Amino acid sequence: MTLSLRRDPYARRHPLRLAREAYTLFRGPLFKGLGRELAQYLRPGFHPDDIDTAALLDQWRVELFGEDGVLTDHLQ
Repeated sequence: MTLSLRRDPYARRHPLRLAREAYTLFRGPLFKGLGRELAQYLRPGFHPDDIDTAALLDQWRVELFGEDGVLTDHLQ
């Protein structure tokens, strides 16, 4: 990314604007809270089964395959 920005003439001419936009990007909803979640995944010995996803599975099971589920008509 650094190499790409160094080659970009607009970024070289407007470094303050670039810094402001980068700050806004990293403080925005895309990255907000990502550090805590990423730290969990990078923890030594981590396995995805360490995260309880039962509630999430129940929610999607109902939404996709419940009585009015999106995929109900695809079941045999």
